[in-house]
Amino acid sequence: MITLRRILSTNLKSRLSTMSLRNFIFNFVLLLVVSRFYLVECEIYFWKEEIFCIFRMSSSEDDSDIPEDDVCLLRTDLFATVTGTNAACGQFYLQDCKWDLTVAINRYFDQPDDARLPPWIRRMICEDKDTVKKMYFSIMSWNLDGLDSRNIVSRVNAACDEILELEPSVLFLQEVVPENFEVLKERLDEKYRFLDNNDRYYYHTAIFINRTNLECTEHHVVDFNRTSMNRNMFIALVEFDGDVQLCLVNSHLESGRSETRIRQSQLKEVWSLMAASPDDVTVFFGGDMNLGFGELKAIPVDVTDLFQDCGSPKDACVTWDPGTNANLNIPKRCRQRFDRIFVKSSKPARFKPIEFSLVGKKLIRSGLCHPSDHYGIYCKMEKIENIEPLNNEVERNEMK
Repeated sequence: MITLRRILSTNLKSRLSTMSLRNFIFNFVLLLVVSRFYLVECEIYFWKEEIFCIFRMSSSEDDSDIPEDDVCLLRTDLFATVTGTNAACGQFYLQDCKWDLTVAINRYFDQPDDARLPPWIRRMICEDKDTVKKMYFSIMSWNLDGLDSRNIVSRVNAACDEILELEPSVLFLQEVVPENFEVLKERLDEKYRFLDNNDRYYYHTAIFINRTNLECTEHHVVDFNRTSMNRNMFIALVEFDGDVQLCLVNSHLESGRSETRIRQSQLKEVWSLMAASPDDVTVFFGGDMNLGFGELKAIPVDVTDLFQDCGSPKDACVTWDPGTNANLNIPKRCRQRFDRIFVKSSKPARFKPIEFSLVGKKLIRSGLCHPSDHYGIYCKMEKIENIEPLNNEVERNEMK
């Protein structure tokens, strides 16, 4: 049984204070003097190695079952301190014990562990445990302009700063060259696993996956049938959060206005790959598509553009913009949405796109340039948990 010894009755300035035992005699005498000359009532409680005091001005009125508001608050706080609970629990017990602190604490410790909290608090805790914590997945694609050697180290470091700030689950990079690749591996290695694409060419694509909740089971490169620029599909099969199967396709389609037909041919190869994926796999296809406005006439019925899925935000429409990007020295009217991410959702769908934005728009002051001539694209999605089938007739009727 818990013993709290109450010596007097309480409140000087309606405050709760604690005193160490070594100062007890001095403080106790002081309390008596204050109580005598200033008509102050005082409650003193001993708990473990501390003394808790509650003060209040004396009152000539008859004692009531409910003390003054300040005293109620202080007793509630003391209850929470002694029991390791909170003010809500303290108020529940104190009200039931007519605000007698000693009785309330003893009653609390006399209860079994699973019955000590008020019923409504127990319900809240149970509901909290049953609530599924939301899980998010994000993907970023960025052409780092590795073919431009100007300020390449400072530019890739600035890109790494933004990548590490957002921490996308999956990172698609294009125009990766030896000069920026070494910086990428060094800066991102702690949080990301690099998937080697057996880079046979000076510049290539790269995929980085977050070490926290992604595991790669297989990755390989498939060359396009038609290309004069050594373009290909870098494909990785990945598992997210232990139960979501992903197929990641990173690509840099043929460059140049005159290469439209080759790009269309390359797109058909990717669409075929996506169409052949199993229903339980979510396929993400992203990269520098080099697609001008109006060049892409149609996409497969079961494939969507994440930019459009997120409402086509106007501030994320242009990824290659001579009007705002210091790295481009061409007419401002040549604005394009070269960079895109497409998705073919699994059945049932496992992700809900909720945010789409651009990265790399901050100017690097030391070089008066941007991280790349392309702005990167970033999409955040909420994971959709599987809905279990209804188990019995009662549940079915409740859903009607």
